Amino acid sequence: MPGDTVYPLLQQAYQAYETGRLGEARRLYEEVLSREATNRDAMLGLAAVALRGGDREQARALYRRRLEIEPKDTLARAALLSLLEGEEPAARESALKALLRQGGVVAHVHFALGNLYAGQKRWSAAQAAYFRAAQMAPRNADYAFNLAVSLEHLGRHRQALAFYRRAARLAGKAPVGFDRRQVLMRIEALQRIAEAPVS
Repeated sequence: MPGDTVYPLLQQAYQAYETGRLGEARRLYEEVLSREATNRDAMLGLAAVALRGGDREQARALYRRRLEIEPKDTLARAALLSLLEGEEPAARESALKALLRQGGVVAHVHFALGNLYAGQKRWSAAQAAYFRAAQMAPRNADYAFNLAVSLEHLGRHRQALAFYRRAARLAGKAPVGFDRRQVLMRIEALQRIAEAPVS
């Protein structure tokens, strides 16, 4: 069966991606697609590699291709909506909320919605969306980081500190969408605030 032959390649590609070997991950995902042109995991994996490498156009193309094959793929739709800068924010928000109504495990949709709200500086709404994403995917470092940022903007420093620490711990050596040095600086700054004597 074709799936049996590509599964080890998908595993290797994901491990390469998780450890920051993006070139190797790209090559392996492309090999899977050369064998199974419509393989969902390979398309989404290759899109993630493209995003980490800063190639938003390739990521958009891969998400669109995936949606041509399966229009109801919520992960691909949420990711594509996040990458459509020219789209009216209200239309993007409406589309993301429609995806949430479809149900299922939709942490990525909550995260995309949080990013939309954060871009509009709607920090309370962003915090709620990031919190739901982090609840559904508690091992995702990016979700924890964005939740920490939103909490800090709301002046909830102790909670922000806890989530920055969680993001730093979860990140390990895997590729993440945030600057690790920035996290350490925020942890230091918030520790100083927490330790400051109350006057």
